[in-house]
Amino acid sequence: MSRFADYTKKFDFGNADVTGDKSHPDSLTHAWIDSSLQISPLEQVAFLTRLVNRRLPVSEHAVAMTEQITEVTELGCWDIHGKTGAGFPTNADGSDDEAHG
Repeated sequence: MSRFADYTKKFDFGNADVTGDKSHPDSLTHAWIDSSLQISPLEQVAFLTRLVNRRLPVSEHAVAMTEQITEVTELGCWDIHGKTGAGFPTNADGSDDEAHG
């Protein structure tokens, strides 16, 4: 958990709060899925800008692996990257609202 927290701080990733969901035995598992770790759309763009411009404290190998697993398609001279997956909003009782993922 401390290693993950260090990365979020070094990357200036949103609020860098990896305390997660205390209702799960391993709060780290859900820290980034509709939980404590929050990032705004503008912060996400800033993070991705630092990533593609090689301004994050990571190796070139890590950037290359990230580019490889996120590439979706090519569009003309552009390589399009993205990711799949999303979290669920939380119901008042703390359970996942799976109808609105």
